Amino acid sequence: MNDEKIIQEANFYIESNKNLTEVAKELGISKSTLQLHIRELKNIDKELYDKIRAIQLKNQIEGRKKGATIGKRTVTYTKEQANYIAAEIANKQLTYKEAAKIFDIPSSTIYEMVHSRLIDEEIRTKIELTAEANIHKTTLESYENEINNRNRPR
Repeated sequence: MNDEKIIQEANFYIESNKNLTEVAKELGISKSTLQLHIRELKNIDKELYDKIRAIQLKNQIEGRKKGATIGKRTVTYTKEQANYIAAEIANKQLTYKEAAKIFDIPSSTIYEMVHSRLIDEEIRTKIELTAEANIHKTTLESYENEINNRNRPR
């Protein structure tokens, strides 16, 4: 790659006040190609390279502020919301799939919500018993009676 072209890309990056992905798109190159050019810039113009690294670090910090921790899942619901949904699941004896349709939330999120620290223990227990009853293809009441009968001394 031509050193002048790399310096032009670097100056555009600095002046544009955009992130790496946006700059690469505007330059008509891939993000990985732009990253490679930036690494090459270190040997061409160290001062310009240092300016770009400062911008990249600033963008990373701002990204973390916006999206909490980049690359990690974050809780997107409050304790009140989680307990409301969990109470509805428990009271109506819904499956996770049924709850997902009603609340328009993925069933995996419902599962994570139910098994999080946000849910009151009593509600979580009722939901888990309901899930077991569903697995055994019976009602919650029948399943609870079956458990109580098993635990009675004979």
